[in-house]
Amino acid sequence: MFRFWLKLASLLTVLMTLFTLAAYTAGHTTDSDVLAFTSTQGDTSTLIVMDTTRGFQYSIGEIYIHSYPVWSVDGRLAYYSDRDGNREIYVWDGAAALNIFNNPAEDYTPVWSSDGRLAFASNRDGNFEIYVWDGAAAINISNNLADDYAPAWSADGRLAFYSNRDGNNEIYVWDGAAAINISNNLADDYAPAWSADGRLAFYSNRDGNNEIYVWDGAAALNISNNPAYDDSPDWSADGRLAFVSDRDGNFEIYVWDGIAAVNISNNPANDYGPVWSEDGRLAFVSERDGNNEIYVWDGKSAGNLTHSPANESYPAWRP
Repeated sequence: MFRFWLKLASLLTVLMTLFTLAAYTAGHTTDSDVLAFTSTQGDTSTLIVMDTTRGFQYSIGEIYIHSYPVWSVDGRLAYYSDRDGNREIYVWDGAAALNIFNNPAEDYTPVWSSDGRLAFASNRDGNFEIYVWDGAAAINISNNLADDYAPAWSADGRLAFYSNRDGNNEIYVWDGAAAINISNNLADDYAPAWSADGRLAFYSNRDGNNEIYVWDGAAALNISNNPAYDDSPDWSADGRLAFVSDRDGNFEIYVWDGIAAVNISNNPANDYGPVWSEDGRLAFVSERDGNNEIYVWDGKSAGNLTHSPANESYPAWRP
């Protein structure tokens, strides 16, 4: 009898997922209205996909607590999970989540290119390297005895990452043939993020504190220029740059328009993890309700999207 009810519950879960997907496909929801995020209760973190227009949401499966989901342009969702005993990369195609490598090493931080390749970090060769999977095989493109982390694709297929191969963390850009150090500074540089027009944002402590820099292909300019702590840059499609700063006494979300940075979260609680949608909305994580919730700023005000007793984090808009 127990097995009967277990099978029935599983069937109902599948039917609800299919119903939600059908409603999304048939209704007025656009791709940019779909948001993935991590929801954590106790020791369990679950990957959730939400139709933000209709409020539908469904669970994809267990996710590593610090994993962020990433969408491909064709709607696949990559993330990493330790459900098999080590961190592995999974790809959800809208119906099922598949462990694409089944490798005993640690694989994490996947990110999709515009042509469907998947870059990630792995220690399968004894140290952390950057690999690129083309759907058939994963190739080590960093190929260095130092540790390499945090891959980020540009629109034209270049791959940025940071590496400590020169004795400190620097930003490198791989063009398909070689990786070049573009930050070239004795300080530590982290978290590269490309704009649509090929500029590269990152944060660095070269001025004595963490600041946001933008590299235009020739030089890196400090655009945050504040004695506070600034990190987590993310570009909008129209070239605005969101980042996190504690310059007002707590962590807030700022948006730089090329001239000035404006506090758009403006709350005494901590706000962090900004992510832009294609149509210019900004999702972020806030502690203002006593737990981590996903808020969305529409250009005027920010509202609570999740309204959950769990802790939500790592939002990712579908492109």
